[in-house]
Amino acid sequence: MSVAWFYLAFPCLMLNYLGQSALLLHDPAAAQNPFFLMAPDWARLPLVILAMAATIIASQAVISGAFSVTQQAVHADRLEPARHGAVARAAVRGDGPQCRKRGGVLQAADQSPRHVEWRQ
Repeated sequence: MSVAWFYLAFPCLMLNYLGQSALLLHDPAAAQNPFFLMAPDWARLPLVILAMAATIIASQAVISGAFSVTQQAVHADRLEPARHGAVARAAVRGDGPQCRKRGGVLQAADQSPRHVEWRQ
């Protein structure tokens, strides 16, 4: 991983930042969006699609990381596991005490911390 960082990712990032700096020195008006203005007009749409895919992948990585940290905290007895299986199934069915139907729409009731039950 560190080899890939030092020989691939770091040089690519440095070239990108140096290219943006050169663009700003050449055209100060490009300061509004130097990343996309570096690309030619025909490449902007593929660049936007690539940036969108990178954003989705990064958000999934953040979600996975948060789940992993939470799971490790539960296993290290730093965080108590929440009982959520029966509550979630009742909420999907709509017959749990935390749900009520209004006009055919399922609404969750107040789930403040005083209503949360922990497994002992």
